[in-house]
Amino acid sequence: MTININVRTHHVDITPSLKEYALGKMEKLETFFDHIQEVIIELDIQNEHDQIAMVTVWLPKTIIRAKEMSDNMYASIDVVLEK
Repeated sequence: MTININVRTHHVDITPSLKEYALGKMEKLETFFDHIQEVIIELDIQNEHDQIAMVTVWLPKTIIRAKEMSDNMYASIDVVLEK
């Protein structure tokens, strides 16, 4: 089953490699949760030290949200997935 994953950005010009990285990481959620309806990844850069990744996972009767900030967007994506 393929998860419906959407990447949204704020103040970020997303590169194809960053988008592919984020999508690849979020596909791993299938190993932890059954019946994922949708995953929304929001990427935001407030300044060079505040690069934020927020994830919302829509499950039947449940919504899971996590947010992480670091000085590297790839690191923010990695840590938000761990949460």
